[in-house]
Amino acid sequence: MVALYLRTDFQYKLRYDLSVFEEGKFESIFEITFRKNDRRLIGEIYRPPGTNGNQFCETYDELIGKMSKKMPRLVLVLIKKWIC
Repeated sequence: MVALYLRTDFQYKLRYDLSVFEEGKFESIFEITFRKNDRRLIGEIYRPPGTNGNQFCETYDELIGKMSKKMPRLVLVLIKKWIC
């Protein structure tokens, strides 16, 4: 299961519409953080070992599509071993 750890001076709101849990297939969690005048979407996407690559990439593409519609100035930083 994925998790995010935030400093105690951050306020946040969980984005249930972007957080996906399909056991053994795809896991993600996203939150909007608020600190002073700064608002950011942060999140984690995890591909469990042995996952079907095509199925994972389909879910990944759907999620990124949702994110880009809701946040047009979206910047993604990805550290991954999987290829879509």
